[in-house]
Amino acid sequence: MFVDFQYRHLGIGTKLINEFKKWSKEKKAKFIELKVCQRNSKAIHLYKKNKFKEIKTIMSLEI
Repeated sequence: MFVDFQYRHLGIGTKLINEFKKWSKEKKAKFIELKVCQRNSKAIHLYKKNKFKEIKTIMSLEI
């Protein structure tokens, strides 16, 4: 998910999440999982504000 810079802080991210949650429930999904880069603190804040919880850590090594 991406909200263009000029449209941030208008509640669009939360509206997109809510619509996706609604669609997921209609499709009988059990949960929603997403990945977000650790350095993307604004996205992490948005997801936590919308009740997403950290449940695992993915680690990477550049070679």
